[in-house]
Amino acid sequence: MAGTRADSQRVVDSLRAHLVDGQDAKVAQAKHGVSASEFSRLYKSLRVQHVRAMSLAPFYSLAQQA
Repeated sequence: MAGTRADSQRVVDSLRAHLVDGQDAKVAQAKHGVSASEFSRLYKSLRVQHVRAMSLAPFYSLAQQA
């Protein structure tokens, strides 16, 4: 979660429950005691990082082939 400013392990655990374990977002938030705004903020940050990584991936693929 580097580069995402994850403030709390419980927010990270909530996102993991949702994204990896497949729990409904509201269920994951409730289970880990996370507010919708905390969850949403970190989820948005992860999406931004994903887009950045995917836009850079082709350059790293070319470097590995050379």
